[in-house]
Amino acid sequence: MKKLILKLLFIFMAFILAPPSPLTAASSELLWMPDKTVVFIVGVLGWKHNEIYSSYPVKNRRDELLVDYFKNIGVPDEKIIYLKDKEAFQKNIDGLFLKALSLCDKDSTFFLYYCGHGSMNDAENVYFASYDAGDNGVDGWDVSSIISKICDGFKGSRVFLAADCCHSGFLCAAAGRSSKKELFACMASSLASQQSTGNWTFTEKLLEAMKGMAYIDGNGDGRITLGEIALSVKEDMAFAEEQLSASYFGEMIGADTIVSRTNGKKIFDVEKRVEAYRVDGWYKARVVDASKRRLKLHYFGWDYSDDEWVSRDKIREVQKKSYPLNSRVSVEWKGKWYCAKVLKVENGIHLIHYDDYGDEWDEWVGASRIKSIR
Repeated sequence: MKKLILKLLFIFMAFILAPPSPLTAASSELLWMPDKTVVFIVGVLGWKHNEIYSSYPVKNRRDELLVDYFKNIGVPDEKIIYLKDKEAFQKNIDGLFLKALSLCDKDSTFFLYYCGHGSMNDAENVYFASYDAGDNGVDGWDVSSIISKICDGFKGSRVFLAADCCHSGFLCAAAGRSSKKELFACMASSLASQQSTGNWTFTEKLLEAMKGMAYIDGNGDGRITLGEIALSVKEDMAFAEEQLSASYFGEMIGADTIVSRTNGKKIFDVEKRVEAYRVDGWYKARVVDASKRRLKLHYFGWDYSDDEWVSRDKIREVQKKSYPLNSRVSVEWKGKWYCAKVLKVENGIHLIHYDDYGDEWDEWVGASRIKSIR
């Protein structure tokens, strides 16, 4: 018996003194180490060919806030490359993208972000619209080439990709099937085949998570992980924008990777999505703080300066409306209604197939674009 106890004690001591596995070590540290982070951000809200790509409002643009965030946490200026609007012509993107990759060493984390328009051609290739997209021979920033160039030229340890535009989920899909898929994590505002709204809902949540906003830390453990962000983004996009977001995580930068730390305070009603009554109607909002009698709300599509405390009798919870699988429905598309069939339902968003049209026209739509056929 004494020998057995000594043997068990030896095994226990060996276990607790053993160095952590690479995965455990990676998941216990923050994603961003300022001196080991390289940032490449492209934000295009106006285009040379505005007859092809309509402009977005530049007031309160969130891509600039992303740049400010990385500067504030101490990433050196020479490791932050930001191309905005006219600066983001294709030749400049291509050249500076390679420069950004060259700044990475073996321990670097590379962050890439794009916001603007995304397009998919007949061959189902996806492009992020550079400023001069539409010029002769310029389709835009080929998303597949983004992944291939990282696989060819990146010397670091982890890559985090994010995109806020139509068809942005193609970035996640391309990362997941790449030769170095274990290095990538990716989040996108829409699925590869899906359009995206022109609001900042996706990017706002990404920023809030990076800054360690306590209301995203639903379990109150003091850590915000990539997986928590992806889930929160998914809920926001489904509720506020009626679309599905996309995400992908590899082995080296998994869902348990910590992006930021909080004070560990668990907020009651955290992250609840509600509608609040203002003077002229009901508005969609997310709870960001709470007291016994009031909730602090951030309104989707509004600036943070408009956040306000609201009494609980001024809000209502919204039930997700869904239509049964295989049900016959009528779906609105560009002002007209078409007969269709429900193929899948996820988070209140429906994958529908239009009657008399090929599968390439199948799309995910929110309940506001659907009505029953009586």
